[in-house]
Amino acid sequence: MNNITHEYHFLRGLFEGTKKLKPLKPSWNSSYLLRVLLFYLALDLVLNLIVAIPLFALFEEYFDTYQDIGESTLELLFYGVILAPILEELMFRMPLKYRESHLKVYFIVISLFFFAAHWSIGLLALATSITLATFSWKTKFKHDLAHYHKKYSREIFWVLTSLFALVHIFNYTPETIPFWVYPFMVIPQFISGFLFGIVRIRFGLRYSMLLHACLNLILISMEIIWPS
Repeated sequence: MNNITHEYHFLRGLFEGTKKLKPLKPSWNSSYLLRVLLFYLALDLVLNLIVAIPLFALFEEYFDTYQDIGESTLELLFYGVILAPILEELMFRMPLKYRESHLKVYFIVISLFFFAAHWSIGLLALATSITLATFSWKTKFKHDLAHYHKKYSREIFWVLTSLFALVHIFNYTPETIPFWVYPFMVIPQFISGFLFGIVRIRFGLRYSMLLHACLNLILISMEIIWPS
């Protein structure tokens, strides 16, 4: 219970500006980590539930356009519990902490998304990213990147959290949803992205992936059990 109280006070201090979002010292044990992840998972589910009920009441006709990402249960579980958490955390959470190797991988991950536009564009972007990752970057360039990342870390956090939320509008049929409704439809994903970002910075990328996968597993299981 002390762990939960500690996280509650941390979140409260984060909103009040008395706490800073930074990596924890690697002195925590697996028991502490498990309790914290369960706390954030429960918090995410509760907040999403609180937000989703009035949203569904207001915009029920738009929620009806929700598109499943897989035709079968196995596809749904694969895409939602394995593929999406890995790719989305690499895309939207990995850059929250600066590391040269992470940035090089990030360029490669981004280039893979260009294949959705056209294979030739994707191939060109991938080749460019691999070339950039292969060369050794100059010390001054690396220093400047680290400096600007630290200076604008808060802005980077909110931009990536917002982009993560907005991307999920494509879970629905965007052509049927008025533009002004977009921000409301993705509030649950914004909340999740915020909590995933906290876990990523404080504990590491693998744990934000794990939290993301657990949340999706619960939501997909609910959809399978209660499809209506």
